[in-house]
Amino acid sequence: MQYRGFQESAEETKDTPRARPACYVEISPTVNWENFVTHDRFSPAARCMQFLSKRCLTAGVLATTFTFCSSQTALGQDSVEPSFRVATLNVPAIAPAPSVEGSEVQTQDPEAAARMKAALAHEINAEFFNTPLGDVLNDLSTQSKIPIILDQAATNRLKYRIHSQLTVTVFEAPVIFKAQSLPLANVLDLILPGLGLTWGTKTNETISVTTPEVADNWVEGRLYPVEQILAKNAESVTDSRIGARVIANFLTSFVAPESWQINGGTGEIVPLDGALLVRATRSVHEEARQFLNTWSQPQLRQPRPTAAEQEIRRVLAEDIVFDAPEQALFEVLPDMADQTLIPIVLDFYALLEERIPYDRPVGFNVSGASLAAVLDLMLDPQGLTAIVHKDTLLITTKTRAARLMSTRMYDVRELLVPRDAESTAPIDRRTLTTIIDTTVQPESWFATGGEARKEFYVSDNATEVLLFVRQTDAGHRDLHERLQQLKRWARTE
Repeated sequence: MQYRGFQESAEETKDTPRARPACYVEISPTVNWENFVTHDRFSPAARCMQFLSKRCLTAGVLATTFTFCSSQTALGQDSVEPSFRVATLNVPAIAPAPSVEGSEVQTQDPEAAARMKAALAHEINAEFFNTPLGDVLNDLSTQSKIPIILDQAATNRLKYRIHSQLTVTVFEAPVIFKAQSLPLANVLDLILPGLGLTWGTKTNETISVTTPEVADNWVEGRLYPVEQILAKNAESVTDSRIGARVIANFLTSFVAPESWQINGGTGEIVPLDGALLVRATRSVHEEARQFLNTWSQPQLRQPRPTAAEQEIRRVLAEDIVFDAPEQALFEVLPDMADQTLIPIVLDFYALLEERIPYDRPVGFNVSGASLAAVLDLMLDPQGLTAIVHKDTLLITTKTRAARLMSTRMYDVRELLVPRDAESTAPIDRRTLTTIIDTTVQPESWFATGGEARKEFYVSDNATEVLLFVRQTDAGHRDLHERLQQLKRWARTE
């Protein structure tokens, strides 16, 4: 069987489609899962119980798991059906929906889960100027009404050199941040990486702030329906597991590639009939959800900047009058944020990694120049740059800016598919690849030693031709402009 972009051997395929999964199986914690789920009489979907049951303690679920299995394949005809009892987990059937949402493992306390969800969505008003991280977390906890705990065992080794004569602990690390009406989850995502930290929820009772190395082990399983994507290949893919496997391959290549086991991480994906079972961290799940939503809904493929991003880019293009006496960078930035009324975040940890002192004096008097030009004059000599990131202006090192990548999907059918039976395609895939490689951030691509990557996806009868690209924000802007130029040229041919 041939699937665009993927080969399936004859031994692994079936001549007839598999039955759709039933609703759920209620599981007794007394069942020997090791023997039960690996028996040859059970379907691949049933064997997924082993995938979760071995790791359920990590997610805080005690000896319970679930499966979606076919009533025709779950039990052999000569089997004695075990006694299934209701455990702490019931997973309802998942029908195709306009929006792809991962179905989460439910804990024994749904009220706690609801409280945590509300707390993470709570809008925060924050203004911190060299405020110790401990005080910042206390303030955020008070506003959101959820405990936020610093993992001292994991973070005690972290030290921050403020200047040549002062080194502080993580609890004392200074935070510079100002924002209005941002959800708590966004605020944590913006503040913590600059200190080399991240956050997670091992339980639904508290938020834990820790190092990325520790958080990588805080994984949870979610089930994502992918019927909408598979429907576009229904004619050639008789076994939806094959199509789901192709989608899984794209996920591991374009959604946090370093986080998956095949690339040395901790995340795993199990393709099922019409769905993907994904075991990953919170942040990877969020990326995966957005990726699958974008793939299934064409109207989302052209990224629309948020109102906050539009405002930041507008201010960057405007002329500014700025008179700053010679003072440390971390003291200049809050003054600039006050004058421009946009959130500015200093990536403190990135500077420490590259041994760039953030207390180095800067100062100048300028007028008649754009804010973008002023920042370039101020930051470039220090090996720093300013980028728009998560609705803030992030001041970071050029090295880290090159690693902050996102994935987008570009519709290139107009370029690669003939308009009608009598015409030829305006351009072939190899030529398009060459144009991109040589004119869009040439040094950034994986083939030339960079971290950016791209791959084509072609659906049945070329009804959908997509170019998946993982690039920096600047790379995406250049690529979008280049593709628009090529499409304008193709329409005139």
